[in-house]
Amino acid sequence: MTPRKTPGIRLVESLRGLLDQGYEFDEAEEHLLEMIEAETDRVAALRAVLADELAKAEVSTRRVTELSAEIRLLEKQIGQWSASLRPKQTEAKSWTHQKAANTRWRTVGGLTAL
Repeated sequence: MTPRKTPGIRLVESLRGLLDQGYEFDEAEEHLLEMIEAETDRVAALRAVLADELAKAEVSTRRVTELSAEIRLLEKQIGQWSASLRPKQTEAKSWTHQKAANTRWRTVGGLTAL
């Protein structure tokens, strides 16, 4: 039977899929991918613990709060790390924005330069 992919592995694979053909992550980015994988797997484990806690007859609000806070912080960190790995994409400027910018650059002291 094929081993099931962890949430961390699936996320790292999707981040690798964002790279254009012929590009690869450098050593520092590979280390960051390892950290993203580990922390994503930790979030999954913490969610399981939280689900077990919420299924109890007497729920510890302190434990639920601690687990929820830790999950939230890890998810935020994973999001920031993932965003730093995404290839930068330039936004296309509309024709009207380009025309307005060119008009401003051609105007010198209220006079239009030739």
